[in-house]
Amino acid sequence: MSLVVGPSMSSLRDAVCSRTVLPVLLVAAVGGCLPELSRQLEPVRVGAVAPDFVLPAARGGSQSLTADRGSVVLLSFLDADAANVDEQFEASRQQLVFLKSMHDQYADAGLRVVVVHAGAPIPARALINYSYDNGLRFPLLTGTAKPSVATAFGATSLPTTVVIDREGRLARRWRGYVPPARLADAVEASLDR
Repeated sequence: MSLVVGPSMSSLRDAVCSRTVLPVLLVAAVGGCLPELSRQLEPVRVGAVAPDFVLPAARGGSQSLTADRGSVVLLSFLDADAANVDEQFEASRQQLVFLKSMHDQYADAGLRVVVVHAGAPIPARALINYSYDNGLRFPLLTGTAKPSVATAFGATSLPTTVVIDREGRLARRWRGYVPPARLADAVEASLDR
């Protein structure tokens, strides 16, 4: 006769692997890390120094934010997946029209426009085509491999557009489509400083 003090190994393994116990164990295991993780996931606040990043460019190479220090940067996170035309893509497409216009009007005054595809992953060839099909004369970067970049800038919806001043501080942020007049006013204010 054997004495069983607790659950058998197989029933313990089944309990640990079940959907009810495993999440509790995971939360307990990372519980001490949660405050640190939540601080890392907070988006940069307006007025704070924008976090640097290095992302691959659709047409080759890579781009960092610090490379544009001294210029006003109009950074937009959008959806460039032309194969999946939905509300998010349409808002991104409309925003892109005005980003191109802002580039044409203010590039000589020190404005740099940078676009980051932050939608679902798409093939590199599709991003290259999107870049050429839309006549982009500014960088189109892919942020799908590093979604933390979009999170750091508070891109909870697409498009999300930010203005970064010449000192590298976040001057303005919009989630969703930004009317052209608001975009122009914020860019002009940053260029005038």
